[in-house]
Amino acid sequence: MPDDFAAPVWEFRLGKCSIVTTRIYAIIGLVLSAIGCASYVYMRPSWDLNTNPLFHHNLDSHPIDATWEDYLKDCGGSSVIENQVHAKLQFNKVFENNIVHWKGVYAETKYK
Repeated sequence: MPDDFAAPVWEFRLGKCSIVTTRIYAIIGLVLSAIGCASYVYMRPSWDLNTNPLFHHNLDSHPIDATWEDYLKDCGGSSVIENQVHAKLQFNKVFENNIVHWKGVYAETKYK
């Protein structure tokens, strides 16, 4: 960072490299960098996909012809490990707010 913030020319040193610029361009660059960092932190898809406004859709529910196996193939554990963003987008596209009918067998409940 520059030694004197009131100086008309600022110098930033990174090891042996340095950037010399006028004060106004340095301030504009820092403001744009701060806006870019803040928008990345707010919009990045891998931070919290459940509350990110870009990935959440409130739609009406209706029954779909999908099975539990389809869900596991599209959004199951291995799909999330391979590509978390694609699995979330597939969930939003096919399964979110929809009703899936499936048949299963109750195995048991273990109590401690």
